[in-house]
Amino acid sequence: MLGIQFGCLGLNNSNIYYSAKDNKVVNELISNSLFLGLIIFIFIIIIYFFSACFINFFPVSGLTLFLTLIWIPIFITSNLLQNLLLGINKVNYYNITELNGKILIFVTTFGLFFFNVKNLNLYLISNIISFVYSILFSIFYLKKCFYNYELKFYSEIFKKSIKYGILSYIACLFLFIINKVDIFFIKKYLGNEITGYYATALLIIDNLNLLSTVVGILLFPKLVKMLDLVKKWNYVKKISGYILLFNLLICIIIILFGDIIVKILFGIKFVNTVPIIICMLPNVILTSISNVFGNFITSIDVPKILLFFYFILMILNYYLNYYLILNFGIYGAISVSILTKVLIVIGLFLISKNIISNKVMV
Repeated sequence: MLGIQFGCLGLNNSNIYYSAKDNKVVNELISNSLFLGLIIFIFIIIIYFFSACFINFFPVSGLTLFLTLIWIPIFITSNLLQNLLLGINKVNYYNITELNGKILIFVTTFGLFFFNVKNLNLYLISNIISFVYSILFSIFYLKKCFYNYELKFYSEIFKKSIKYGILSYIACLFLFIINKVDIFFIKKYLGNEITGYYATALLIIDNLNLLSTVVGILLFPKLVKMLDLVKKWNYVKKISGYILLFNLLICIIIILFGDIIVKILFGIKFVNTVPIIICMLPNVILTSISNVFGNFITSIDVPKILLFFYFILMILNYYLNYYLILNFGIYGAISVSILTKVLIVIGLFLISKNIISNKVMV
């Protein structure tokens, strides 16, 4: 998965942005996506033969290594093409392609489990077949929407795509570090048992944020198409209000029935995570709001002030986690997490208002 994240370089987000912004460049984006996948595929083949003939830097070898490496460019290509369907607002085609791919993986995985076939290579092959299916049907649906492609490299749109992609990738990387550094310090200073409880609580909180994540994915192409900043901002505030009300209801349910839910999902051993989950509930509301504000900003561009803000916050978050976890344990980590989310919401709100006032060059 790490290879996939590095391989995309934010171009998956860029494909949504530019296909939503101007449908005329979709043909070029299809071609560049396929071309990029082909280049990565060739690069992967070179790595494989180097590992097979000279020095193997990987923990696996042979067919398993080959399938694992080939998995990367195929998934990247699938992801890039599927995001074009989101960009042109063909969510139904995206859902069909995504759902059928997941079903294919589930059926083959269940078949392997049912017949007690313990073979990693067969599992990898089933995944590769699923992603190839996604590529073929994404192209089919794009053609159905009157988009065609010619396998050639379009440098002008690529320059724009890679610039936006890398900037969004850096922003996401800073956010990833902000959200995960607490786990590093908890494991280092508090031990594996406490880390397990905290990681379980984080998993539940992340799942509670699923709605805002899905709304963000669907909202982003629509925001890109909206040119009037004031109307766009009013629409974002309206959506934020709906998500806020829904998440408040979810938080009330967790407060009332959290212990029952945890017992059913994870067992009685993890009941100790319930107080942690309840303390972290403000993050559900704060994250949902920050996701919508972040979509507003990146639907216009990725301003350098956003990267600077995330960078400063990442450093502050690191040292606060170090000090508070060392002195106050797991509740120190929760305090830092909530404080960071509050600062993110405030920062994104101010950047958004400044963009509307044309005080920030995007």
